[in-house]
Amino acid sequence: MSQTKSRLFLLFLFLVCALPLALSYFTYYVWKPERRMNYGELLDLRKLPATSVVTLDGKPLGADVLSGKWVLVLMDPGSCDDQCQHRLYVMRQSRFAMGIKKESLEALWLVADQSQPAEPLLLQMQGMRIGRATASYNESFPVPSQSRIFLLDRSGRLVLRYPENPDPARMIRDLARLLDVKKM
Repeated sequence: MSQTKSRLFLLFLFLVCALPLALSYFTYYVWKPERRMNYGELLDLRKLPATSVVTLDGKPLGADVLSGKWVLVLMDPGSCDDQCQHRLYVMRQSRFAMGIKKESLEALWLVADQSQPAEPLLLQMQGMRIGRATASYNESFPVPSQSRIFLLDRSGRLVLRYPENPDPARMIRDLARLLDVKKM
């Protein structure tokens, strides 16, 4: 009987030691949770081509204005329907929600066509950069790019793309985590 007890104890000891390993293989290869930490869709890091973004009056928007900062970029037409205005609102609020860190975050609306945004809308865009870019610059964004908010890192590389109707609270959480990262 004692030999049976010792074999059962040895089997129990083996199972206790092997179970964590078996569970880790199971969770890695079989059960892959879809939960991510970030809200935006991670993009392959790609540097946008060096180009001149111009303001609506045709003056160049200097690269020094955006360099060294995180940049929220929205590409939408100048007519800007209600959904577009909501995205602009989310961008502004996300930037203001950063508090003291908002100085390291810029918001840029790239007007995707040649139309001129309405004057009342432009007045609401205080603190936001508005401009147009060349077609080659616009084409360097991954498709779909219209009606999407993108996040560029401090080096001018695409990092995240947010859904067409972003959730402001989740976007603010993403930005807060990124702005806490030390400058590399």
